[in-house]
Amino acid sequence: MMILSQDFIFKTMEVLFYIFLACLAFPIIYIVVSLLIGFVVGIIYKIFYTQIGPTCGYYGLVYAIGKVKDINLKQEVRRIIKCSIDEDKSYVGEIFEINKLSEIAEKYFPDIDTSIKTFNGIEELDELLKNHYLVYPVLRKSLFGKLGDTPHYYFIEEAKKGKYIYKTEIFKIRLTKKKSEMVEENVNLKQLDYFCWNCYYKKKRSLFVSIAYYIADWNLYSFLNKQYKDKKKVLLNQYSKIDMAGKALAIRKKKL
Repeated sequence: MMILSQDFIFKTMEVLFYIFLACLAFPIIYIVVSLLIGFVVGIIYKIFYTQIGPTCGYYGLVYAIGKVKDINLKQEVRRIIKCSIDEDKSYVGEIFEINKLSEIAEKYFPDIDTSIKTFNGIEELDELLKNHYLVYPVLRKSLFGKLGDTPHYYFIEEAKKGKYIYKTEIFKIRLTKKKSEMVEENVNLKQLDYFCWNCYYKKKRSLFVSIAYYIADWNLYSFLNKQYKDKKKVLLNQYSKIDMAGKALAIRKKKL
């Protein structure tokens, strides 16, 4: 299994970002590059099956469940995303309250031992990981150090020396992060009480990201894109409560 450092991922993203900025000065080149990058990234996403849209909580949950139960990851992600959105547990794939993620886990995987765990610091997090996989909420910083405005979920597999091994976005690739940084990213959530949907809809989607998502999973992205457009008028003036700091959804590991 491949393990990449966070620094390597961020440096790669930074290079791609500057290429993107250079293309802005030449619209035709931007379109061509977007098509090429979108196609290449889409194929990579399809092979490694990455997160599609704002659905990190679902992906983290399904990949954690997949460690203790033999399931078709792709089918299960599609199933619980579509069903829970149809049942109004989520608007467009987001989950900003750990209680809601727990309810989804209990409904769609009733035979799996899942529970909400609280923690305070590295030692308590290490203790949890001895017997559990964690779907772990965070608030990340951008490449330039600015705190983000949208919560995210990781799937933490284990603690190893001074780092945690986890997955995010491209869930077939294992990453590492310093324990202190991982805890800090959860603590950052204390600075957010509500999520602003108006801010969310102001962010423009890049052409290459849309192309990549369509190639990776046309079925799921088409569904999510429809939800995104259909609910825009309703969500523009709404705020969603955020309740995730100091908490994680735990999936008990199988006994050896």
